[in-house]
Amino acid sequence: RFGHLMGGDDWYFVMAQHQKRVHKDRYSNISCLTAVNMDTGEILWQVGEPSGLKENQNVTADLPFQVYDIDGDGYDEVIMARDFKLMVLDGRTGEVRKWIHTPMNEIPGDQLLGIEFQKHGFDRLNVDAVRIVNVSGNERPSDILIKDRYSRLWVYNSNLELLWKFNYKNTGHFPYGYDFNGDGKDEIFSCYNMIGSDGNLIWTLPIEIDHTDEIIVGKFDPDEDEMIAMVSGWEGFMIVDKQGNIRHRDLNGHGQRISAANYCPDRRGLEICTTTYWEYQGIIYLHDCKGNELWHMEPGSNGNIIAPVNWQGDGTELILLNGNIKYGGMLDGDGDVVVTFPDDGHPDLCAEVINMTGDARDEIVLWDAGRMFIYTQDRPCAIKDREYIPIIIPPITGENIPLPGGPGEQGRNMRYRNPVLRGFHPDPSICRVEEDFYMATSSFTYWPGVPVFHSRNLTDWSLAGHCLTRDSQVRLEERRSSRGIFAPTLRHHEGRFYMITTDVDGIGNFIVHSPSIG
Repeated sequence: RFGHLMGGDDWYFVMAQHQKRVHKDRYSNISCLTAVNMDTGEILWQVGEPSGLKENQNVTADLPFQVYDIDGDGYDEVIMARDFKLMVLDGRTGEVRKWIHTPMNEIPGDQLLGIEFQKHGFDRLNVDAVRIVNVSGNERPSDILIKDRYSRLWVYNSNLELLWKFNYKNTGHFPYGYDFNGDGKDEIFSCYNMIGSDGNLIWTLPIEIDHTDEIIVGKFDPDEDEMIAMVSGWEGFMIVDKQGNIRHRDLNGHGQRISAANYCPDRRGLEICTTTYWEYQGIIYLHDCKGNELWHMEPGSNGNIIAPVNWQGDGTELILLNGNIKYGGMLDGDGDVVVTFPDDGHPDLCAEVINMTGDARDEIVLWDAGRMFIYTQDRPCAIKDREYIPIIIPPITGENIPLPGGPGEQGRNMRYRNPVLRGFHPDPSICRVEEDFYMATSSFTYWPGVPVFHSRNLTDWSLAGHCLTRDSQVRLEERRSSRGIFAPTLRHHEGRFYMITTDVDGIGNFIVHSPSIG
């Protein structure tokens, strides 16, 4: 995990080692945490005893810790489950600030889904994952969600007081907290279940088998509200609306990872990238904003990251595969490898995308148990404005949706890329009618005149119609190039649109009106 343990802008990473217990990775326990300064490589602190054994380093599951400023004091804490305790560590020293015992396993294992051998390995919960959510409706997320594998959730506040617990069918991996209904509190989407901020089930998808491996939430399609996109093992890739309706589904192998970004700048909305894992391994798919497949490929390696990378700083994302010099690198939206890593002996076990330098571009961090390489570009950043700076939001969840702003901004913001309306559209005039925005622009001698565009979010625009469509309004045959209709103003009043503009070499100022656009 990466964060600002000492406050400010300096980056630190916290690396976990683990012990395997009972059966494979089902009950892994964090054995050592090491915090390191990414500028100097110096160890800030270490908790537990480090090990050189590979079995203490490599793991096929998540480990239960996060780096996050849980108390809002400007310094990141480390929230960790270890030795059947849920604890908050001071990020500056590694000292335990507060802790509680994890819950007792009160429900018998044979009455729960996913419990190996239908019997608990321990009397207390061995935490499988930690997430930061906001079910309390605070100004910023400060609640802590923990889970087992794969049946139960518990949510605590920042004082480690239990708020609620949940058990219904399968929890899957990595539940996603998001304020779907706009009440200021997160709902939790977990596997196939939508859970209210109070811990009660709202709806569940009509799927009874397998489980969800990764979830992202966002406004992928400019024509739709926020959607849930997910990969659910052999149940495939799905796009689901907030009411629980499956809007798109593709059974294209064992879906494992998913991301959404501006991979194809010439297409509307965000493209969605998925990859498979078991059996038909490592197939990468790219879908449009509605879920339709654009292409698929087999890059020759499994376990690809498929994280979005703003490599050039212009808002066009690339797809990070991995750090391998032969099978890794970054793809563009056409599926071509456009960035490769040098043959310099770097590690390629793990990879992450972070904007470490503060310009408009991302850096790539590659590491293993012993070494870390950080890659950036070989020339200064040409992008000077900071209107579009994608970051992985929220950084505490690890999901791959780039959104604008800084680390404090959360998931309801929308990403955009200038210009929001491409082409020749000078002198824009915008008016708002309830939840709709309308924009008129100059048209000079072009006909029909004064185009009007429509948007619901000020970033995605479509042509709604024109104000000047009849010779009886104005005639422009005699006008010279770049003359004609200048600088319209568009307004709406009491159910009617009004557009005033100027025919600079003809009739001068005039006004037209209509009850609708189009």
